[in-house]
Amino acid sequence: MIFKFAATSILLLCLVLIFARTQIVQFFTEDEALTSMTETLMFVLGCSFMVDGMQAIHHGPIRALGLQKRAGYIAISCYWLLGLPLAALLAFKCNFGVYGLMAGFSSASLVELISYALVLLSKDWQKVAE
Repeated sequence: MIFKFAATSILLLCLVLIFARTQIVQFFTEDEALTSMTETLMFVLGCSFMVDGMQAIHHGPIRALGLQKRAGYIAISCYWLLGLPLAALLAFKCNFGVYGLMAGFSSASLVELISYALVLLSKDWQKVAE
C-alpha cells in the first residue's frame, strides 16, 4: 500500500515537472536562451526524479534488513567512482556542459537503484520472515 502511494506520488511529481516545465521556468525568468536550456534540463530532471524516488523507496527495506553498511558502500561506489567521473567526463571532455553533469549523476542514481533492487531480490524473504 505504501509502496503504491509512494510510486504514484513520484510519478505524478515527475509528470508535473515534465509537462509543466515551460510554465515553471517562465515563472522564474523570461530570458529566451536560459528558458530553452532550463526546459531541457527540467525534462532530464523529471526523469531523474523517477529513478531517485524509486531508489529512496528501496532504502526502507534495506534499513529494515540491517543492510545500511552495504547500502553505504553501494552509494559511495555509485556516486564517487561512477557518477562524479562520468559527470566530469561528459560535462568537460565531451563538452555537454550541464547536461553532462545531469546525465552523469542520473546514471549513478540508476546504477544505485539497480544495485539496491538486486540486493533486495537476492534475499530469501521466507527466511527473513522467520
